[in-house]
Amino acid sequence: MSSLLDTPTLSAPPPPPIPALERPLSPAELAAALRAFHSSYYVEHPFHRLMHEMRLFWADHSVHHSATEFDFTTAQRFHIFEWVPKVIVMFPLAMIGFHPLVLFLFTSLAGIQLICHTARFGRWGWWDKHFVSPTIHGVHHSRNPIYMDRNLGGGLNFWDHVFQTYQAATDEKMVFGITHAVNSTNVIKVLFWEYTFLWRDFIHAPTLKDKVIVLFGRPGETFEAPAKGHAAPPAITSAISAIVRAA
Repeated sequence: MSSLLDTPTLSAPPPPPIPALERPLSPAELAAALRAFHSSYYVEHPFHRLMHEMRLFWADHSVHHSATEFDFTTAQRFHIFEWVPKVIVMFPLAMIGFHPLVLFLFTSLAGIQLICHTARFGRWGWWDKHFVSPTIHGVHHSRNPIYMDRNLGGGLNFWDHVFQTYQAATDEKMVFGITHAVNSTNVIKVLFWEYTFLWRDFIHAPTLKDKVIVLFGRPGETFEAPAKGHAAPPAITSAISAIVRAA
């Protein structure tokens, strides 16, 4: 009996640590998160620039830019091959050591972009200079020569200032869309519109070097086959029509 009374009382186990998501971030964690967010722009800006400056990627990205109205639905216009250039860009970055959080933040910028696809709001003063806003992104979606291929940032305008791709809105009215206007609501035609021009120019390019430049050169600066208006090659037009009829 005495041995039972003399048994030491077990101390209560220590409380479990508070999960990281249920407590405030420490200064070190906050600094790391801000660095990761900023680092994501090392990925986002050059990726977006490639989408505008390489014809093979532009044929895909042009679907997003082909809308002649600038509203929230424009943010949802993506090609079925949208994931291909992202994998091409992100896989090597992951291999050379970019943290997965950086790549995740890069893909999450689309959420910020959603609220910037609208022409309903005016200019936001000092905000427009440093951060993406509806007006700043409206400039990006315009096909006016002064606005084309500008404001490539997804949330911050920092790298646009560094690489001199920043353009503030001027008194010139924004004209939305692409230079090869689709002028159609046919989904198949919209999806493959720029690919038809890419294929036409690739087939008719006179040399192998010209063909390579057609694929990887800057839109508007590569070989272009003579064509009547904006007509696509007959074979491609027939193939698109067959797909539409089958659907």
